[in-house]
Amino acid sequence: MEESERHYHHGDLHNEMIRVGLALIAEGGTKAVGLREVARRVDVSPSAAYRHFDSKADLLEEIRKRVLQDLFAHLEAALNKHQDEPVGDRIAIICRAYFRYAVENPTQFQAAVYEFPISDDRETVSERPLRILKEMAMQIHPPVDDPVQVSLAVWAAAHGPATLSTFGSLREMPLEKKWALLETTIDILLKGLGLSQTTRG
Repeated sequence: MEESERHYHHGDLHNEMIRVGLALIAEGGTKAVGLREVARRVDVSPSAAYRHFDSKADLLEEIRKRVLQDLFAHLEAALNKHQDEPVGDRIAIICRAYFRYAVENPTQFQAAVYEFPISDDRETVSERPLRILKEMAMQIHPPVDDPVQVSLAVWAAAHGPATLSTFGSLREMPLEKKWALLETTIDILLKGLGLSQTTRG
């Protein structure tokens, strides 16, 4: 083992590289991430870094997977508190939970959705939330023609305001106005689906 690696326990260097990768994304977006720069910041040799990740793309993909797992857990926790609510309320709840995660964790959100290479397992990674949204879409009455398209529309309704508000053209807008934009988007979505909310916020 190289001298510069001895202060890391097994697995710690891997996790530290992910942490530093997120810090670099916060500083300059995904373009700022490079294995040599990550190695320099964690004080190991480039060869040590390359033993954990074959390339920058591999590091970015691992960061993305971890952030998505955290995001999905956040969404499921929000929904689990409202399992018995009408479908319109649950659609609004998952949109708010997605948006809240984005504005409270902008670096992680950017890492998960922006400028990442498309990997072979992207469909698998996305399957869990889309399955939840599809199940909600199938509970709409009268039934919708295409539950998959509806589930994608729900995701887009949350993702649009979240992206614009975190690293898009509305990032400097006051937070309360960002939330107002989300609520307007939710209202338009639900109206188009023939749904309503019994509670708000």
